[in-house]
Amino acid sequence: MGEFTHLLAGGTLGIAIYIILRVSGYDFFIIKGAGFGTVMWIVHVIIIPNLVAPRPYIFRTFNEAIVDLVSHTVWGSITSWFIIVNLRKTSNKAKIKLKCRSK
Repeated sequence: MGEFTHLLAGGTLGIAIYIILRVSGYDFFIIKGAGFGTVMWIVHVIIIPNLVAPRPYIFRTFNEAIVDLVSHTVWGSITSWFIIVNLRKTSNKAKIKLKCRSK
């Protein structure tokens, strides 16, 4: 059941990253994905645990929190990269232009 929940949450947040990229433009997509992953880490580590069971002590050790932060940031970066790669493949077939800034 836990793996299904992870896949469902990852897919839902992947759709959220796609919407953010579509609204804000596709430039700097890795940085936007990393930022989104970091925001999700804040929600996952600080907000949700305190809503579920407010306790005055920390749920995770420092090392666990850092590993979790890095994994969320990497997940956001890889997800946004994956979205852009697939959009470029489909846009070449459908001849749709991506809104990227050109120098």
